[in-house]
Amino acid sequence: MSKLPIYEQVAEKIKLDIVKGKLNPGDQLLSVRAMAVEEGVNPNTIAKSYQLLEREGVIVAMPNKGNFVSEDVNKLNQVQKQDMLDELTKMVKDIMKLGVSKDELVEVIRGVANDA
Repeated sequence: MSKLPIYEQVAEKIKLDIVKGKLNPGDQLLSVRAMAVEEGVNPNTIAKSYQLLEREGVIVAMPNKGNFVSEDVNKLNQVQKQDMLDELTKMVKDIMKLGVSKDELVEVIRGVANDA
């Protein structure tokens, strides 16, 4: 179970759908009410998720039309990927300081990649 607030979990799920290509630039998101029903949460929670995503530039809200995946989301994906790679690099260095070998790390990465 995640320690993140539900609205952040929903926002992360939408970001993951974008990264995986399930949502593309220009795609319309479900209405707040429809998404609330789908996720089984209060509409206010979804509204908060959409507001967070809008502040981050992931989606664009168009009055009376809905919420759409930003056309600039590809740039956002590249920044997010680089941030994650930087974080992974730091973690790998820290793990290796603890005595984990390169071969052990490669094996873990292969296992994760095979499960993805």
